[in-house]
Amino acid sequence: MAALHMERLSNRLPTKVEINKADQLRHIIASQVAEGQPVDLSLAVNGGETRSITLMPALTYTLLDILRMISSGRGFRMIPIEAELTTQEAADMLNVSRPFLIKLLEKGDIRFTTVGRHRRVRAEDLFVYMSQRDQARADALSEIAEAGWEPTVAGYLNRVPKARILEAVREAKGEGTAQLLDHLKKGEMASEAERLLKGSDWLPEVLRRTDLVVQDGEELAEGQGDDTVQPEEVDLPAFLTADLPDSVASMMAAE
Repeated sequence: MAALHMERLSNRLPTKVEINKADQLRHIIASQVAEGQPVDLSLAVNGGETRSITLMPALTYTLLDILRMISSGRGFRMIPIEAELTTQEAADMLNVSRPFLIKLLEKGDIRFTTVGRHRRVRAEDLFVYMSQRDQARADALSEIAEAGWEPTVAGYLNRVPKARILEAVREAKGEGTAQLLDHLKKGEMASEAERLLKGSDWLPEVLRRTDLVVQDGEELAEGQGDDTVQPEEVDLPAFLTADLPDSVASMMAAE
């Protein structure tokens, strides 16, 4: 059993002890976070000596992301930027189907090389695509937010669990702000979240998603086989689309 605990988390899920310890460390670091500022920590080492360490913002948020995954019981992999990925690995990183990934490669949206008959995607090229995609998505979300949808207590926040409220505040305002709401009861948390999210352009995942599918009648790329998925209709909850103009609501439902 001791040997198992020495394995990297890329090969297994975290244990209950690791989950609890990661959550404790996440709370400690998050309590010191000020948006865009370094985090200063004091660490007790052997012999009672204390050492100070400064985490720059990028390192702080990366560490919090890792700790958040571990504390939620999830494993993870670290991908070197020079790594060459299979099409399935690249699709998994984009959270899309392999057929859709093949479609992106064929269109030239993502660079790739071939090894024999197999396509390979460099992690660096995949990250470039992800950055461009995220920027385009951010621009589209700003347009939707300008259409008038806001996460209000009555329209959204009282209808979702506390964990979803905290996630919304975390995404919009950062881990430190979300921690300030962690102890509140549901009603108080929803009211405070509405105040914090007002004007932030934050949108729930269902309004951000783009279902990535292969359309009917399109020729399949080599090797897609049974991975092909059919377009699906998405019925958005009424409370999410009630305040949107008809044109925007229809567009989101069609994606």
